[in-house]
Amino acid sequence: MSGCVVMPTPEHGLLAGHGEISAEQLASLEKGKTTREEILLLLGEPSGSLDEGRILVYHWEVLRGYLIWAVPACCQGGAGGAGGVAGIPKDYLLLMEFDDCGRLERYSQLSTHALESISKRIDEWTPPETVKLSDLEKRAGEVAREPRMYETIGRFVVEPDLVPDTSTGTPLAGISPRRVKLERPRSARAAGNSRLIGKRTAAFGAVTHYIYLTQRRPDLVRSALAAQWVAAGHSIVDVDPEVTVAGRVEEFRIETPLSVSGWNAIGVLDVTIEVRAKGRSDSITRHYQLRRVEKTIRGPSEQDIRKLIEACLQALMHDLATDLALARYLDNPGQLDGLPSETLAPPVAGRDRAD
Repeated sequence: MSGCVVMPTPEHGLLAGHGEISAEQLASLEKGKTTREEILLLLGEPSGSLDEGRILVYHWEVLRGYLIWAVPACCQGGAGGAGGVAGIPKDYLLLMEFDDCGRLERYSQLSTHALESISKRIDEWTPPETVKLSDLEKRAGEVAREPRMYETIGRFVVEPDLVPDTSTGTPLAGISPRRVKLERPRSARAAGNSRLIGKRTAAFGAVTHYIYLTQRRPDLVRSALAAQWVAAGHSIVDVDPEVTVAGRVEEFRIETPLSVSGWNAIGVLDVTIEVRAKGRSDSITRHYQLRRVEKTIRGPSEQDIRKLIEACLQALMHDLATDLALARYLDNPGQLDGLPSETLAPPVAGRDRAD
């Protein structure tokens, strides 16, 4: 029989958020006296704010135990047993409301478990006239846009480093330098034009954090492609290009599923580009489909997710740099010989504009 064991531990570690606020710091707060500026000096920047700064929110997440499970071989058709260990998180909130003079009116420290909604706890605490996060999230889902809650709490904002393949022996670096116009890729999905790239989920699918990029997904993909063209010795231009590159981001997302083997982060990046050389009647279409996994035990941190996004982008840049079919197309002024016909595409009439 399969089974699992919950092993409680003293709260420890910082999985995410602002950082623990000590009892000594809380003891120094005085209602009606402590000002917003004094709190910012004492505690630092909050995780978010509401009502134009009238309410400040501090959030942090720690470990409070581990979930250990095992599935014997007999339950898997004799294919071998499986098991895993996953951290059990606990979230804390420090909520503060200020009066019209900017002095502390009230505050509370709250905690949540994996099945509770952080937004709901905040909504229950805030005054009735405050815009409710759960309503914003619901309306945002209905119109397929980013809810304002993402700007308030429980977020990772990731600015990945772009590290192109600088090998001199790659096919893309082996052709003579070209002036390349790189159009902004389109998004295959309406939500693909967002900066929101995924959610960090815990047990039972409870969302703990929303994962943001500092750029919109198509813009980040374009930046990665541009970095690789430049690293290979080519130049990016807006006028009089020798090569024009259009593209589409089919998929770019992050998932953090909790499974029997761990609590990992999974990145998926799927990009199609169409490359057209000046003076040629044909183009070449290339498809780069990438999947990377960042394995963790306690659950993916912001640093783990950053590494995962960087790995996906580096894999995209490597595939572009080592694309022999693309290099042969660009290095051959005439029609291609010996390449599969599906690598070529006829001229596209009325190509859609970028999102």
